Amino acid sequence: MAIWRIRIACSILQARNTHSEYIIIIIIIINAFPLQQWLHECASVLHYTHTLHNTLHTTHYTLHNKQHTTHYTLHNTTHTTHYTTHNTHYTLHTTHNTLHTTQHTTQHITHNKLQTTHNTLHTTHYTTNYTQHTTHYTTHNTQHTIHNTLHTTQHTTHYT
Repeated sequence: MAIWRIRIACSILQARNTHSEYIIIIIIIINAFPLQQWLHECASVLHYTHTLHNTLHTTHYTLHNKQHTTHYTLHNTTHTTHYTTHNTHYTLHTTHNTLHTTQHTTQHITHNKLQTTHNTLHTTHYTTNYTQHTTHYTTHNTQHTIHNTLHTTQHTTHYT
């Protein structure tokens, strides 16, 4: 009897959504056993078939859910990675622009300060030179005037 159950189980496992195998199994069982034994075996086969059907249905449902879960996890991971990459790119771009602006502004301010310092030094130099020259010429002219006045006074005193 155990051999028939194994055969029946194997035949049921090979079934592909058709009822022909079940009919063949039932006919084989009818020819091999008396009616009471046949009914008992049929109940066993139907119970086994029902259990197998529920197991296959549960397995199918579990695999289907795992497939969907994997799909959505992959989709969400891909989307999150894309979003993170985009944000990182944007942050790097903003940082680059900030650094460029800071560098440009710093160079511009430094250049202006240097230009102002240069202009101040140039003006100071020019003013100092002008003052020195003016002082020199004024002193020279004053000395020359004094000399001429003395010379004229001596000349006048000498002839008078």
